[in-house]
Amino acid sequence: MLLYIHRRKDQKDLLRRKNKNEKLKKKFTKEWRQLMEGFMEDYPKTSVDCGEASVREDFSGYAELGRIISF
Repeated sequence: MLLYIHRRKDQKDLLRRKNKNEKLKKKFTKEWRQLMEGFMEDYPKTSVDCGEASVREDFSGYAELGRIISF
């Protein structure tokens, strides 16, 4: 029974962390888009295509991900 309680608690903790990570991802993505919209107005030839490695590297640094995102 005690093992079941610990597993249940671990599952709840994992779900809580996953939800927190999703909220942070949405927050950083929204901020990044707003920042890039302003940046593109000042520098029209700037690329914000997430298919480009340099853009993914910039976003990863901005969001302090610890690693560069990839697809």
